[in-house]
Amino acid sequence: DGTPGDGVYNPTLHGTGAVTLLNPTLAATGFNSNQSNGLEVYSAGAVTITGYKAGGNGADGFYIQNNYPGKTGGVTINALALVDSMMMQSYFNNNGHNGVTIESNGAVAINGNPNWTMRFDRNGHLGICIACEGGTYLPASVTLTGLDLENNNSGGMNVQSKGAITLTTVWVNNPWGNHMFTYGDGIRLINVSGSGGVTLTDVAASYLTG
Repeated sequence: DGTPGDGVYNPTLHGTGAVTLLNPTLAATGFNSNQSNGLEVYSAGAVTITGYKAGGNGADGFYIQNNYPGKTGGVTINALALVDSMMMQSYFNNNGHNGVTIESNGAVAINGNPNWTMRFDRNGHLGICIACEGGTYLPASVTLTGLDLENNNSGGMNVQSKGAITLTTVWVNNPWGNHMFTYGDGIRLINVSGSGGVTLTDVAASYLTG
């Protein structure tokens, strides 16, 4: 926490080795209050992160890139399996840019806990950006489950993919919450360049402005 650059910077650009971060505790551990990104990963292989959060960073909470030519590893972000309160869950809040940014050639999944959703709130740009800043579409599927996006400054999420996009239990400003506002699009999904479909189950967006 509180470093002048990135909280953790992990470049593994050569080969196919995977990057795995697993929190062994029962409460999400954070990458917080860093001047740049909380967690920055460049990898030639798959990236899997379980049980972490990021808040108050100057740029992105998590920035993950493994979309290098010829590389097909995906990105998976998991919540902890067993938590008993919202405060123990993964959340991405008050980051200067996006809560999470992912640029990948492989399948992307963000899996919140079914009882305590993974939260993305009060970020300076988007809660979640998947292939939305590099000018190219993700060539694989995107699966987002158990997420709550609140009061982000430029929208809840922006996903650009040629593969199937599946959202389950994803809320932008959930209607039984404290009625925070999101500026811009609540949920922006673009897959016009591919053949994958879009499936939404228990998905809602409300209190949008701007």
